Amino acid sequence: MAAAATEPGEVGGGGRDGYYARVRAHLQRHRQPLIGSDVRGTAVVAFHVAADGRVSALVLQRSAGAAMLDAEALDLVHRASPLPPPPDGRARRLAVPIAFE
Repeated sequence: MAAAATEPGEVGGGGRDGYYARVRAHLQRHRQPLIGSDVRGTAVVAFHVAADGRVSALVLQRSAGAAMLDAEALDLVHRASPLPPPPDGRARRLAVPIAFE
């Protein structure tokens, strides 16, 4: 399933409750260093978050320019799952940039 082209953020939600920021912080806590790599780039991953925090429909929306970074961005979301549940109990569609610097 291909993701629609969207800007990073909460798709269709505006993030007024700070949920997007909470998800980004949660992902940051699950990052692992890429040892021995000086490759840099930013991948954008898009996914659906269910009311209970389960992730589905995870796709690489924009490549970081290197296959190893793209794979790590997708693996990061898997490692961090489940995500914090949305505070209003409604499923969300998110697009999140994952920077490797």
